[in-house]
Amino acid sequence: DDKTVAMLINNPNNPCGAVYSAEHLTDVLRAAEELKLPIIADEVYMGITFGPDFVPCTKVNNKVPILTVCSVSKRWLAPGWRLGW
Repeated sequence: DDKTVAMLINNPNNPCGAVYSAEHLTDVLRAAEELKLPIIADEVYMGITFGPDFVPCTKVNNKVPILTVCSVSKRWLAPGWRLGW
């Protein structure tokens, strides 16, 4: 609707550990491009996957603004460090 200002993609996600394929991300980002919506990509668990290869949103579309969210505690396995970007 006209109040939507961005699309949030949580990939890979927690707790089930689903990892979106490049094809799925391409379809989702194509829709965001058509709707002129920026992406907030929560990729905190990008280094902790046990199965399909992780594909970041920035690899499948360079026409949509993408703000990637990450975390020290997950990326460098530093429990208790509540620092993100």
